[in-house]
Amino acid sequence: EHKRKDFNEMLLHHFVTTAVISLSYAYGYHRVGAICMLILDPADVPLHLAKVCKYIAESTGKRCWETLAKRFFEAFAAVFFVTRLL
Repeated sequence: EHKRKDFNEMLLHHFVTTAVISLSYAYGYHRVGAICMLILDPADVPLHLAKVCKYIAESTGKRCWETLAKRFFEAFAAVFFVTRLL
């Protein structure tokens, strides 16, 4: 499998998230780590589902997967707005 175009951004995202969670645990800020996980994780589910559907659509050429990817991305945008911007 080839590298995706957002590979570097996702790698940085995962390093920073791991660092925040690890440092909050190391310094005894367990609530901060728990809040980070609680706030940041819900938006990841529809985003990753949208990406999977997009990859399937590209490999199979079926439009139903593209439509499903768009719906998951819309769900991601709504969850992202509520959990990270409000």
